[in-house]
Amino acid sequence: MAERRIRMVMEKALCLLFDGHLSGALLGEAVMISTYLINITPSAAIDMRSPYLLWHNRLPRIAKLRTFGCAAYAWIPKAKRTKLEAHAVKCIFVGYDEEDRSGYRLLRFLDCEVIPSRDVRFNEAEFPRFADRVLAALPDERQRLCGCHHCDDHLAKATASVEAILRDEDAVTKDHLRIRQRRPVRLPTLRPVGQSRLENCQLVRLWTIKLYRQPVR
Repeated sequence: MAERRIRMVMEKALCLLFDGHLSGALLGEAVMISTYLINITPSAAIDMRSPYLLWHNRLPRIAKLRTFGCAAYAWIPKAKRTKLEAHAVKCIFVGYDEEDRSGYRLLRFLDCEVIPSRDVRFNEAEFPRFADRVLAALPDERQRLCGCHHCDDHLAKATASVEAILRDEDAVTKDHLRIRQRRPVRLPTLRPVGQSRLENCQLVRLWTIKLYRQPVR
């Protein structure tokens, strides 16, 4: 049962990474948000109630949900900026803050640091991407999940598979999509008309014109 649950979490995390166009370096954040989504989803095993409702005795805040990997603009307080500086900093949405119910976890572009913020504007139609060298500088998030070696092995294998697929995502092959090959459509060949047929057509046309011009007696 535990292995099945881990596989469910990992599959959802991989889908989040693919949809957000993010590398495997953010697998830890994807696993955390995948677990959160599973906990707030109603289940038939508990009478169509969510684990979040049974544990906290309150409904989850569905309006808080955002698209993983989308662009986010975190507001900068006045004490940390001047009048001529930008009022917000561009980030990537990577999760929800565990300590603040209204907060979000954002990956900042400037120093590649995950910061919490509750005053955020989202653009869910934009999915910015980091370079591989920038993602390599991210701290390892696997130790934050749990200390067991069983989960570390699953995370290590998933990270390697995600990085391998995302490295070649621009060159999509038939093995990834498994497109069924269709038979080529045969177009009819137009054969040239012989010279004798053209001459007959011209003679018939001339004879018709002569008959048409002759006066009726």
